[in-house]
Formats: sequence, C-alpha cells, structure tokens
Amino acid sequence: MYRPSKISAVLGALLLATTAFAQDIVLNDVATSSSDVKTMFKGKDYEVVVANIDYGDLTPSSVSYVTSVNGDEQAKGTVELDPADLPSEIPAGTVMVTSGGTKTVAVEWIIDGASSASSANSTATPEPDGSTSRNYQAFGAGATLVPLIIILLLAVTTRIVELSLFTGVFVGACMVAGSVNGGFKVR
Repeated sequence: MYRPSKISAVLGALLLATTAFAQDIVLNDVATSSSDVKTMFKGKDYEVVVANIDYGDLTPSSVSYVTSVNGDEQAKGTVELDPADLPSEIPAGTVMVTSGGTKTVAVEWIIDGASSASSANSTATPEPDGSTSRNYQAFGAGATLVPLIIILLLAVTTRIVELSLFTGVFVGACMVAGSVNGGFKVR
C-alpha cells in the first residue's frame, strides 16, 4: 500500500496554495432570487456564479468563461474586472436543464488571454486556464409530490403518523440536498 511521504504532502499543499482561482460554483434561482440552490428543476433558469475566487499573484483585467451542463455549452462571455478591486465572485451566465438526473455544471475560464495557446496569431481555440465543476440533482416539478405521497401511504398503512411524517420530511430533505448524506446535514 502506497503512503505519501511528508515531503510529497508538503509539496502537494504548496502546489495547491499557489494555484490561482481556487473557487466553487453557486447556483442562484433566477425566478425566486434564491441563492446557493442545491437541487435543480427542469425548465427553470439558474444563474451560475463562480465564488470564493483567489487570484493569487494575478491581476487580470478580464476573464472569459464558458459554462456547460453535462458538456453542452449553455453560456459564454467575458467579465471585465478592475485590477485594483478584484471581486470574490464572478457571474458565469445562466443555465437550464431539460431532463432529470445528475447534472454536472462546469465553468472553464481564460484569464486575460494569458493562456499560451491564445496568442494573437493563433487561430486555434485557446486552452482554458482553469475550470471548476459541481454535480446537482435535477427533478421535474412532479417530483415535489413524492414526499407527500410517502407520508400518506405510510400513514394509511402503518397508522403511525409520526413515522410517516419523519420519513416524508427526510425524503424531501434528501431530494433538496441532492443526496442521502445531505439529508442528514443541518444548516
């Protein structure tokens, strides 16, 4: 069994510490202005925000981004920045899902054309300077009835209302959180 040495652990930590643009993806519901959405619904628009940005030693004046869902490009653009006051969050367009299941929202970016492949004479597509992604569960609107149906079925069959309510609330929490582990977490 391979065990990393202390030196490799320190080198790995230094490499991660020197990487600029360490960040997270946050989804905001466009219709309700709800922020940090954990579950997506089919046919709704969500604003993608790249948050917790650490620029390191970089002072970019613009960042170009491409936002995709499961590899399908849904938004692209450029955000102009003030190098004297760099934001910790950058909007990266809006996305919409058309089917249920696990969806991967990904954002790739190019900083100021700093990529080696993006010289002025190059006709090739520039390589991204970085990327981030996050998985979300997507449901149809009818899925919101599942916890209610579970509560009613369990209450009628077991005649234990408390168990029925707990189970229905837990199933709803798991759906909203996107996983069974998430259903146990309290915010």
